[in-house]
Amino acid sequence: AARLAQANQLAASGDRPLAQNLYLRMMSAQPSDPFRTAAAVGLARIQIQENRPEAARQVLNEIVSANTGSSFLPEARSLLDSLPPPPSPTAQPPAK
Repeated sequence: AARLAQANQLAASGDRPLAQNLYLRMMSAQPSDPFRTAAAVGLARIQIQENRPEAARQVLNEIVSANTGSSFLPEARSLLDSLPPPPSPTAQPPAK
């Protein structure tokens, strides 16, 4: 809980790189950190702020698929639903 609070505080104060580092460490901890889903939500929020929706989508899809029963899952789903649609893999650039 202390690391999550620290990461959230860093993110709120604008220290995104350090916050991302803490969130990633929590997400990759073995055994799984009990706040892994909350860390994923925090990381995705930063990625969205940095205009990296595909990175956020990947993090959120992974955490929703894991379905840990966390109380942060509804927030993860809400963030996922708020992202713009993914780019189409067959999209062609407009003709000039």
